[in-house]
Amino acid sequence: MTATYRLGGADGKTPVPCDPREAPWNTDRTLSREDVGAFWVSTVFLVIDHQFSDGPPLLFETMIFRRNSMADLYCRRCSTYGQAIEQHCLAVTEARKMQRAEPTEMTAFKLTVELTADEVWALAEWCKRQTWEDLHARSVDQAEHDAMQDAFTKIRRALAEHGIAPR
Repeated sequence: MTATYRLGGADGKTPVPCDPREAPWNTDRTLSREDVGAFWVSTVFLVIDHQFSDGPPLLFETMIFRRNSMADLYCRRCSTYGQAIEQHCLAVTEARKMQRAEPTEMTAFKLTVELTADEVWALAEWCKRQTWEDLHARSVDQAEHDAMQDAFTKIRRALAEHGIAPR
């Protein structure tokens, strides 16, 4: 017989075996959903154990889909809520890599943004304060780091051309 679970325990995040009539069939079981360009990442609580061999129950699933499609490009399952959140973060990183590999019709983007004087000075200060270490810590690989650094340089240069260059 297939085992069914609900989330319970003191934290409300621990899988607890339950009678199929008590399972959360008609509730939103999404833990996290994130759009990443042409892709979206979804992590859900499955209710039914998807472990079809020996091992701990597989109750959480993370998938990557192409936008406007239900065909999955990536699927991972795990046993705990904590593992599911970690798995979701890894899948978002993977989706970002997939997004960068996607061919795009546009090779350059021109942004037009209207900011108040306070906002533009705050943006300039923020750009000035970003360090190599900040970008390195927030990028998934060297290519993304280099692209972030190039973008910050272009923003700082454009701000300076308009007389916004904090020291």
